[in-house]
Amino acid sequence: MRPLRTKRPKCAMLMWFFLLWSGASTHAVSVTSATLPRGDQQGYLRPDPKKIEKIGANLYRVGAVTVDAAARQIRFPGWVNLNNGLIEVVICTGYGKRHESVLWSKVRPMDLHLALLLLGLHPGINPAWRPPEDPKARAEMLQVPPGSLVDVSICWSAAGREKSLRAEHALLDLRTSQSLPRTPWVFVGSYVNNGGAYEADQTGSLMTNYHDVYSVLDLPLEAGRSDDYTVANRRVLPERGTPVEIRIRALSDESHGAEKKNAK
Repeated sequence: MRPLRTKRPKCAMLMWFFLLWSGASTHAVSVTSATLPRGDQQGYLRPDPKKIEKIGANLYRVGAVTVDAAARQIRFPGWVNLNNGLIEVVICTGYGKRHESVLWSKVRPMDLHLALLLLGLHPGINPAWRPPEDPKARAEMLQVPPGSLVDVSICWSAAGREKSLRAEHALLDLRTSQSLPRTPWVFVGSYVNNGGAYEADQTGSLMTNYHDVYSVLDLPLEAGRSDDYTVANRRVLPERGTPVEIRIRALSDESHGAEKKNAK
């Protein structure tokens, strides 16, 4: 696993793209202090190794996030925050943008980022972000590889039975009166600012549908360029306050091609 790091932009227009990039190995890793990001003068961040707890065969816990290395899946608890109204955030923290978020969770965004790295995923650019008009900025953006794609599901119990909903289907497009099309989500990974703080920890955004460079996960659809048309899908969401489990599954290399066709 390569460390999370900051990039200093060459100009203001490039800030979002230069500060995004960090890398990870291509396979799930064993959890040792040697595989964790280190702290140094270049802005590398070292999460506390004591937070990585082995709880079973191929199972680890990072804060409130459970990592299943064998299934290449992570899960964590949350609650339904809104089931109607305009939505820009799918999952936020308790101090995040709860006025426009479907779910909220007590998970720390940095813990979610680390859990995704432990599955061998890598953060990067969202291919649906609007390229900048400046030719130099556009060229620099194209040098940043796309982030890994994941499937995200929302699960809860009702009348003694488990229900499951793909995260994108929790959102409704007012222009079509239909839920968003089936799509993966992209690991953009926020960034570490020059003060050493992980930005997603500051904003409280774990997963966004309105494009947000500060989020951990983002929507790889052009629909994310507007905040005027996406609302919570009351047809399928449970009542506010309902406990849920968020499940994030890494996509296999074989599925990337098919999923990327939808992520446009």
